[in-house]
Amino acid sequence: MFKSHSLGLALVPVLFLYTATFNVSKPADNIDFKAKTFHNFSLQKHYKDLYEVHSEKIFGIDVSHHQSHIDWDEVSHIKDSIEVSFVFARATFGSDKKDLHFDRNWKMATEKKMLKGAYHFYRPMQNPILQAQHFVKHVKLEEGDLPPVLDIESKYRRQKPASLRANLKKWLNYVENHYGVKPIIYTNDGFYKSYLNTGEFDEYPLWIANYNQVTAPRNSRWVLWQFSEKGKATGIKTNVDLNVFNGSLEDLKKLAIVKKQEVITDSLPAREPVTKIELQSKPLVLDIQL
Repeated sequence: MFKSHSLGLALVPVLFLYTATFNVSKPADNIDFKAKTFHNFSLQKHYKDLYEVHSEKIFGIDVSHHQSHIDWDEVSHIKDSIEVSFVFARATFGSDKKDLHFDRNWKMATEKKMLKGAYHFYRPMQNPILQAQHFVKHVKLEEGDLPPVLDIESKYRRQKPASLRANLKKWLNYVENHYGVKPIIYTNDGFYKSYLNTGEFDEYPLWIANYNQVTAPRNSRWVLWQFSEKGKATGIKTNVDLNVFNGSLEDLKKLAIVKKQEVITDSLPAREPVTKIELQSKPLVLDIQL
């Protein structure tokens, strides 16, 4: 009798503690659930508004190894309703790294006859020419492909902005000379405003990233806008970046690489024979003022 009574008294604090813990955590869980639900509802409404505002434009995705194994046969729509009209695939990063899934992604997108492009993730601490050479080594762009893309999102702490811009121009010039088309610059709103908004990059098409709940990025120069990094598309199990092009499909095709004009040597005028000129050897006199 006494032992039973003592055991009952001993259980009271335990039961109280369990009940208190349960009662305290439940409202917190509800609040968190409601917050997530509201956020998801707000985000879905934002996407709906965005799709409506840009209904005359086209949408696409960009992929890398982060999307793992993509079922390209099923890649066709964003959220089962918006057609995927184009795709960009990460090819290289830095001066010696290649995306693990680039070859397969590029091959499958080609076989699917998708409008496609490739991008390079730029590392500001590495040589820009070596990075450009690394990119062109692995990316064979053909007629109808979209221009190459330079993805720049950061600079290292001690680098001066002018030095960063000069190096970016080296990459851009090298790649443009190789493919015969101006590359696209990808960056985010804040980075562009801080480091690239000097006028010297205005000639390059701008692909801007802005995930805020707005219906257009702040930068009015945008040609492509990456508006989400948490999108869903058929054939892709993970989240994927979503983009909208500021124009129609025909407008985007106008940016694509065109066939290079071949020089027909038969139509060129015959070259005049070169006359050999003999130069008289004279002693070299240096006039140096000390």
